[in-house]
Amino acid sequence: SVEPFQGKIAVLINRGSASASEITAAALKENADAVLVGTRTAGAVLASGVGRLPEGFSIQYPVSDYITVKGVRLEKNPLVPDAEVTAAARAGEKDPAVEKAVELLKAK
Repeated sequence: SVEPFQGKIAVLINRGSASASEITAAALKENADAVLVGTRTAGAVLASGVGRLPEGFSIQYPVSDYITVKGVRLEKNPLVPDAEVTAAARAGEKDPAVEKAVELLKAK
């Protein structure tokens, strides 16, 4: 028996966030009041299958869609951060996105 986490949550997102990471970020936002920090996600969340075609070709096709508990379709609908941070982390310096996330969590 593990006790559920009761703390505040921040999720760092960017355009590289897709698929399962978008599903997780959306679920944490809607169900655990997590703050999203960074830039918009990819909006690429379709489950797909791959079929073989003649001549060595293949086709990838969608098999299902993901809709959040609150009814938001995730495919082609990037998550928008609560706080946009576009500055990249530099070697030897603090990560601006992490710093903003900590600031927001302390203010909650």
